[in-house]
Amino acid sequence: MAGNTGDDDLEEFLAKVDKLQSIVTGMSSDDKEVQEEFIQKADEELTKEHVSKTVNRTVINKDAYKYDTPEPAPSEPDGQVDQDAFLKNLEADAQARYERKQASRKRATVIKDKGNLAFKNGDFKRAIELYSDAMDIIKDYSDLFTNRAQAYIKISEYDKAIEDCDFAMRIDEKCVKAYITKGRAYLAKKKYTKAISTYEEVLEFDPKQEKIVKEYIAAAKLAKAAAKAEKKVELLYEKGNEEIQTIAELLKKIKKEDQPALYYTGGCQLLVPMLKDKMSCTLFRTHGGFSIISSNEVIIRCMTMSDNLSSEQVDLCSTVLDLYTASCKNIEENQKVLSEMPELLDKCMDMLETSQYPQITEACVVFMYTMSQNDVGKKAIVNKLDIVRLIQSLFELIMASSKVSKEAVDTLTNLATEKRFLHKVYARIKDPVLPLIEKLL
Repeated sequence: MAGNTGDDDLEEFLAKVDKLQSIVTGMSSDDKEVQEEFIQKADEELTKEHVSKTVNRTVINKDAYKYDTPEPAPSEPDGQVDQDAFLKNLEADAQARYERKQASRKRATVIKDKGNLAFKNGDFKRAIELYSDAMDIIKDYSDLFTNRAQAYIKISEYDKAIEDCDFAMRIDEKCVKAYITKGRAYLAKKKYTKAISTYEEVLEFDPKQEKIVKEYIAAAKLAKAAAKAEKKVELLYEKGNEEIQTIAELLKKIKKEDQPALYYTGGCQLLVPMLKDKMSCTLFRTHGGFSIISSNEVIIRCMTMSDNLSSEQVDLCSTVLDLYTASCKNIEENQKVLSEMPELLDKCMDMLETSQYPQITEACVVFMYTMSQNDVGKKAIVNKLDIVRLIQSLFELIMASSKVSKEAVDTLTNLATEKRFLHKVYARIKDPVLPLIEKLL
């Protein structure tokens, strides 16, 4: 029995140590409200100790001290002084910890900012080194881990990115950035279901993020559908599907360099009617169709010239735009690729605005209209183009009753469903013109 009593006493003692450690940790929190809460708890614990020492005297073996001269019990004021002194020491220790932590955070932030600059400049390995250096100074700084995770994603170290996000979540279980970045890492690993479920977790503690979370979930679902289509088309290619293999062969021929404009026009014209469904458009993407066209020097020269084009060059420009239109019709993944192609939308805007050739202008409008029919293309147009210039160019076509007047109107109607489009319009166009635009839309 004596042994058991000793164990109980030890457990009670350890429990008190744990409680005291929890109180001291709470008193050193960065949050002043948390500090005050745990200072109050410390006061309560000290009061309990004082009461137990002055009241529970019946358990003492008084005979063991019957020959000793009894010590006078400390008076209440002295006990209160001891309690106050202890509290002051705890408060001073908590304040010192807080100040040291703030100083460490300040030094770490300076290094973090250098890491952010390296990240912005594309030096992701250097950014990782700097974020790691900052972590040596302070560990419980979630931004360091989420930033380093984003840098790891850039160099395809996806598992390390996930580990950093998990650590950030341990620091702050409601760190939205950690969940989003972790979802992106899973997406890069083609773990689509895990990516989606990670994004969805954000809504459990922060429903206000619904809009941005839905966008990430939509992107993950789009990537999942694209991967499924790519797998299917590759299987068709390997099995010798005639249509699929014909498209692949045509792309190889168009890839040939330094040919006359007529050569590329013919190849693109043959491709356009073949891109009639999801499988054919997917193969066009997976077999480098976009990169072949966008990197061809002859095509680039034609697309950047505003005037003095030969009839062959005019045909080539309009046919390339027709090809882009066919490749992205109701295929959001292809629209995403097109929207990310350097300066493509700007080139279309320039041709739409300055081209002297109706054939090219009409092809530009149809391309813009096709892009505006889906969210991916719509957002790309609104975010990347000067909306006022676009409206002016489309209005001129509408007023001139051109062949593509309907497509011009429909393009503006589709874009008007984007809030950012309306914000840009209201910010740039004078009030007297707005009612006319609203009436037209």
